[in-house]
Amino acid sequence: MSFILEANNTKYKRWGWYVLCILCLIIAFMIGQSPLTAVVRKSLDKGLITQTEAVEIQQTANFEVLGLSSALGLLLILGSFVVAFVMLYLFVITVHGRKFKSLITTGNIRWERIGFAFIVWFVLAALTECILYFRDPDVYHVAIDWSTWLPLMLVVLFVLPLQTSFEELFIRGYLLQGIGLAANRPWIAVVTTALIFGLMHLGNPEIKQFGHGIMMFYYISVGVFLATLTILDDGLELALGIHAATNIYGAGFVTFTGSAIQTDALIKVELINPVWLVALSYLSMIGFIFLVLSRYHLQNWKVLFAPVRPIPLPISENSMNIES
Repeated sequence: MSFILEANNTKYKRWGWYVLCILCLIIAFMIGQSPLTAVVRKSLDKGLITQTEAVEIQQTANFEVLGLSSALGLLLILGSFVVAFVMLYLFVITVHGRKFKSLITTGNIRWERIGFAFIVWFVLAALTECILYFRDPDVYHVAIDWSTWLPLMLVVLFVLPLQTSFEELFIRGYLLQGIGLAANRPWIAVVTTALIFGLMHLGNPEIKQFGHGIMMFYYISVGVFLATLTILDDGLELALGIHAATNIYGAGFVTFTGSAIQTDALIKVELINPVWLVALSYLSMIGFIFLVLSRYHLQNWKVLFAPVRPIPLPISENSMNIES
């Protein structure tokens, strides 16, 4: 519970400052997106692409039309998250007067937990892929091109983690702590941040391709899973590792048509079954929880429903206790 209480150690705790932070992050996103917008606008002005193609590039993140490599295209996309990451850092340490690592943990950052979560989740993703492959191997295509894959991996390994870390630090760090402290119930913060996480992915192309119902259910479920882990472990390390493993796996190793990140990954999947994907993801989440419970001493599930701050006794009861 001390993780949520970190939001209490700040200069400004009123909701207005959280709204201001969100507005600053929106501006940061716009600034970070300006290089991508400039490249698309330049190609449009030169007649290299049509207006329809320009919109398609923004929606599908497919930069082949522009003649750009997936590494450069991914870098342009990640620009928004890099600037937003810096903005969040500056806002937390200057406006709130907090240590930035307080969005991650109450003490020293537990790097071993991040590494453990990353490795285990990466392996679970690979096992899930094996099941999907044996179910329908014809949709899998291996096309290794070292000249495009190696530059891509530089971006995936050194820049992409800033995107995953920003989402975790903002949603399950900054917002989870603030909402949890204001509502005085962790479960409210879990549900609220899960809904926000789902809405943040509403514009992803896979939502349109596979349907809003099942994909929003998937993203909200993942949001609940990661937020619950954060509360039970009293820190963000496990969620950081899982999110990084998910996106690095999807951008560098196995991608699919309609994915939010179109890259020259090692393996391209033409078609996936969203029902199978969601079902196997649930199995992975359940398996991960059991592994974590056997390895670390997590808090009891009851902590999700307990008050964050002790509820003060009525004045009459306090008086009786003092007199006794």
